[in-house]
Amino acid sequence: MVAARPVSPLQLLGAAVYIAAWPALLFVVAGDVHWAEGWVFATWYVGLCGTVMVWLYAGTPPLLAERYRKPGSGGQASRDQAVVYALVGSFAAWIVAMPLDAAR
Repeated sequence: MVAARPVSPLQLLGAAVYIAAWPALLFVVAGDVHWAEGWVFATWYVGLCGTVMVWLYAGTPPLLAERYRKPGSGGQASRDQAVVYALVGSFAAWIVAMPLDAAR
């Protein structure tokens, strides 16, 4: 297996934008920026992702670099790649479904 390249500051910036995009999508679908539960989730999500990114960057940069690899590029089976894409699709569906009852 080929060693992953170190993570660049531009990649970290891209990750920050990507992480912030999910809560933004949540509020766009909810149509209400005053949705308290949405803010709780957004704070938890951004805080958790940010903590993990800092921890990996400071403690185990090779693992962080490995996490930046495209699914299937490390010799994984196509079945494993399909599972990763299914998980991402499920997460996106969850983010869209959560705020649909925000106005109740």
